[in-house]
Amino acid sequence: MKRFLYFIILLSSPLISKASGDTLKFNRWAISLSGGYGLAATNDIIGYNTSDDGQNNFSTRIITGSFGAGIFSSLVVSFEIKKDIGIEAGAFANWGNDILLSAQYYSQNMEQENRFMRVNTKGILTGFFIAKTFSKFRMAVHNDFVLGLYNEAYYKIQAFDPAGTRNTYWKYSGGMSYGWKGKVEASYSLGKHFGIGIEGFFMLHSWSPEKGFMESYVVNGQEKVSTVPGNSRNITFVDGYSYNTITGGPSGRQLRAVYPLHAAGASLILRFAF
Repeated sequence: MKRFLYFIILLSSPLISKASGDTLKFNRWAISLSGGYGLAATNDIIGYNTSDDGQNNFSTRIITGSFGAGIFSSLVVSFEIKKDIGIEAGAFANWGNDILLSAQYYSQNMEQENRFMRVNTKGILTGFFIAKTFSKFRMAVHNDFVLGLYNEAYYKIQAFDPAGTRNTYWKYSGGMSYGWKGKVEASYSLGKHFGIGIEGFFMLHSWSPEKGFMESYVVNGQEKVSTVPGNSRNITFVDGYSYNTITGGPSGRQLRAVYPLHAAGASLILRFAF
């Protein structure tokens, strides 16, 4: 991470060289730790509901939202190139909520199936900020590029019918997410080096997993995953496939999907400047 930060500073050397002769007295490093909560920021189509009224009349409607809602945390190191203008780099994590993907209910057969998914992301961010200080108060606007290096989705299928219940648990992984994060920060200095504050943020990024694995298959309370054939427990997400209907199906391949991870929320900040 230190080498990465030095690289960012090196890229900014033209800005430093154009600064006035007294720029050095404004140079300041800072470490900011934040933690907060975000809500879905967009209404992308992520699933659907289907139901009937018991008289052969069916209805279907879309489900909209984003998989970005959840707990957010970040650790960012910043460097002021000149007074109130600087660059930053750091790491972030997002622990998502269970989001409803689809709900199907058929009253004639007394069958119901619900599907949920949550996405966790860990990655890095880098960008720049512009700040303004008023005595002990500080306002800043940040503009960052985000790269999700480790993404995992937990996909749960709950099925109910007169024969009992079946719960299937999948884990999706692979692939990186990328996008943008903007935030507005307000902080108060408690001393020469320490401050606290709050930020409002807006993050736009998306992710497409590369593979999936069935972790558990529970039937009427008993684990049955060992009875599932190996080729049915693994998924490879692809852009397209072909198969012969006589010799077999797509054999563990599914079309690739893109999951929106957009979020808007607020966080508390602890800031240490030196």
